[in-house]
Amino acid sequence: MQAKTKPVRAAIYTRISHDPQGGRLGVRRQEEDCRAYVEQRGWELAGTYEDDDLSAFSGKARPAYRRLVEDIEARRIEAVVAWHPDRLHRHPLELEEFIELLERAGVHVETVRAGAIDLSSPTGRAVARTLGAWARYESEHKSERLRRKHLELAMAGKDAGGGRPFGYEEDRTTARRSEAAFICEAADRILLGESLRSVCRDWTERDIRTAKGRYWQPVTLRNILVSARISGRREHFQLDGSRTRIGRITSIATWPGIIDVEKSDRLRALLGDPGRRQNGVTLTSAKHLLAGIAKCSLCGGSMLTRYYARSGERGLGCVRIQGTERCGKTFILAEPTEQLVSEALLRRVEGGVLASTLAKSDDRQLTDELLAVESSLASLAEDWAADRISRAEWSAARPVLAERHKLLTRRVQVHHRTQFMDDIPDPLRDAWSNLPLHRRRAILTVLVEAVVIRPGVRGLNRFDPRRIEVCWKA
Repeated sequence: MQAKTKPVRAAIYTRISHDPQGGRLGVRRQEEDCRAYVEQRGWELAGTYEDDDLSAFSGKARPAYRRLVEDIEARRIEAVVAWHPDRLHRHPLELEEFIELLERAGVHVETVRAGAIDLSSPTGRAVARTLGAWARYESEHKSERLRRKHLELAMAGKDAGGGRPFGYEEDRTTARRSEAAFICEAADRILLGESLRSVCRDWTERDIRTAKGRYWQPVTLRNILVSARISGRREHFQLDGSRTRIGRITSIATWPGIIDVEKSDRLRALLGDPGRRQNGVTLTSAKHLLAGIAKCSLCGGSMLTRYYARSGERGLGCVRIQGTERCGKTFILAEPTEQLVSEALLRRVEGGVLASTLAKSDDRQLTDELLAVESSLASLAEDWAADRISRAEWSAARPVLAERHKLLTRRVQVHHRTQFMDDIPDPLRDAWSNLPLHRRRAILTVLVEAVVIRPGVRGLNRFDPRRIEVCWKA
């Protein structure tokens, strides 16, 4: 009697690149066809592996694909079934690794649309590589078309589609009054020096939710406030590897703004300014006046808040931290140090230095030049989108303009940091102690580069003001 042959253990792999609604309709259809294929051949279904809303071309990790590879290596699978070869791979290097794996494990691949692919033969491998190359070309070509489409929409001030943005109705163009009021509130609070985290914490307590019904996070609020959308303008995001979410203004949008252009520009400059952080301390979220500003004279490390064990008094200390160059040799009482620095600052303000610094920062010519460079970049992009110039011409011209734009943006950011100084009390001395901490720090950072603390003299157990050096910016 002939022994019964065991059925082939087959795995189904499904993938779809884009599933914004999260309905899984694409992968479900692929799986149905693949299941029918497995049943038709009398195979045993060993498992299904699904990567939803993940591209095989983007380079992002595909968790289900990695599990499939691991199970092939563990000899749990004898055949892989996919709807089409491009569901498995669009990257040549990944395909080559997969071919080597299948040869080692003795696994074969079959597809619903293209049939069996014999990766054990030179002809089969050549077919797979050719299909992979064409799939990659198709993906790159589609990406190029999409980039051009989005650029054309941006130049025309039109919406590119997507989910409902906070502040607008489902049509993405009609302002939702209740949410628009919250955007105006947040904009004013941030421009007055409050931190993103503080606003988010307040909104959580008031049960104010995002457009998706979630509680606010600082990065989410920041992305709303730097968006050109809320000022009725259109922006375009350059795919240059940058992680910033601040695009380049291209045109007036076809929808109304919630805040005015001037306020939007101030928010974009402020929240896009890396200078808002000093040694990892956000200027508006610090708990003490000299956080991130006080430095150790020996190692240059930031002085951290520490409390003296015996007296319980607050101090500033250079704390030794493993893996850093902090020396751990400098400590000083915090309150008298803050009082000394505050007094030095007030005297300097009374000497007219602050007014002079703010006057120097008001540079209309700088802003006009930045706008001119942005206009040139937009025109260059428009010429490329309209096929008036080649990609090579675009690539040659853009870096020069982009570098100039980066330089001018930094200068404008320095100017916009002084917008913290609106409505400074006069005289400042009378109001200083009652100003919120973030306002005092904002004024301090306009004039002070750093406060350098020298180590104390052994045996001298009293506060010595000679150990403190205020380094002025002007």
